Amino acid sequence: MTDMVAIYAQQSLINLRQGIPSSKARAYINKHKLKYKEAALIMDSIKYCKKLGYSNKEILGTPQLLRVHPLELEQHYLSMEEGGFQSVGPKILARARYYMKREIKCLKDRKLICDSTEVPQNFLKYIEDKEINGGWMLPMKR
Repeated sequence: MTDMVAIYAQQSLINLRQGIPSSKARAYINKHKLKYKEAALIMDSIKYCKKLGYSNKEILGTPQLLRVHPLELEQHYLSMEEGGFQSVGPKILARARYYMKREIKCLKDRKLICDSTEVPQNFLKYIEDKEINGGWMLPMKR
């Protein structure tokens, strides 16, 4: 089964890179520990990254993105966007957990978030907008 996954992953990388030789794709998969990852998840991660506007070169240059489940990528991206990150590039998205654990002051010092951004208010505003528009709020357990 893992051979099939590796073959599908190789094919997705070949399509992604537009002509990369299969030996290089195989080396890329082995080097970045993608061999045991489901090919469908790799493809979904690639599709989501492309949807965000990342280039093929950026995606291949950040293999950590291909190891993360596509839904997790989406949640991290949305959380960072809601929190006020100025731009969420592939390298930043790949380290989303690291950045989300940092203090707001640290993120502002690194110029990832604008100095005038009020992060807690951004999240509250987003939640209030979703509640008003009948958004995604889950029912509370009793």
